[in-house]
Amino acid sequence: NNRTIPGSPAYLRTYEEQRKKVQRFNLTSDVFFGKVLEDKKACEEVVRILLGKPELVVKDVKTQYSIRNIESHSVILDILAEDADGTLINIEMQAYQEADSPRRVRSYQANIDVSYLEKGMPYERLPELYIIYITGKDIFQDKRGIYYIERTVKDSGRVVDNGVHEIYANLEYPCENEEINELLVYMKKSDSRYQTELFPNVVRKVRFFKEKEEGVKNMCKILEEERQLGVEQGIEQGSEVKLVSQVCKKLIKGKTPEEIAEDLEEEVSVISEICKMASGFAPDYDAQKICQKIFEQRKAAAAG
Repeated sequence: NNRTIPGSPAYLRTYEEQRKKVQRFNLTSDVFFGKVLEDKKACEEVVRILLGKPELVVKDVKTQYSIRNIESHSVILDILAEDADGTLINIEMQAYQEADSPRRVRSYQANIDVSYLEKGMPYERLPELYIIYITGKDIFQDKRGIYYIERTVKDSGRVVDNGVHEIYANLEYPCENEEINELLVYMKKSDSRYQTELFPNVVRKVRFFKEKEEGVKNMCKILEEERQLGVEQGIEQGSEVKLVSQVCKKLIKGKTPEEIAEDLEEEVSVISEICKMASGFAPDYDAQKICQKIFEQRKAAAAG
């Protein structure tokens, strides 16, 4: 009976079943997060609060924005917004723990810069860039809810302005700033009945996707598409996880991609791709995570 299989079309058949499913989601889900913040007013509220810029005006928002880089990793950004002054704001929701978030942020910055700096364009034309990275846990472990990172001269503490500003927020610890704290707390539960004057448009969009029939059906359609993609990837990924595991075991032994390819009777290009991705997960080499990154990169390349 397909009706008993969560995520199947039969399971999502009635509106009430769909509504109950969507009710369980909150803004820590990157899919739900992206759908809510594709609304310019909702995105504007989040950016204004986290950056402390109450006058900032968002003029454009892109969600699941793919940047294809032929020579290196391609990326898919959760949110890429632009304000009225041409400043770029990248917002990422990363609820689960990962090995090295600051280096992921560095990768996002590099890809954004390359995509916006055309050949021959002077460096001063690079736009001001804010990267807001929201995590479930406090990655810096200083028991603070938000961190503002700027490049400084080591001895004097003087700020070096290269146009890049990093903000790391987390959902584990409270913030001294009450407005930021209210927003981050809301992200964890995302109650559609919540009332606030601080970010009413965020709540409005949450309510639309959780309570309004059009929004619920829209959200469930997206979830079904994501589920189907996951099934398709899972079939392919099952065999690839096994290959990645074999590669990782040989990397630990210090073998080169060429040696591994020969041992496993695989194409060097295939093994090199795995080794390149695996290097970011040394020395533990989690095969599942490496596979997921490989599929994300392929998805970004296909979208580009």
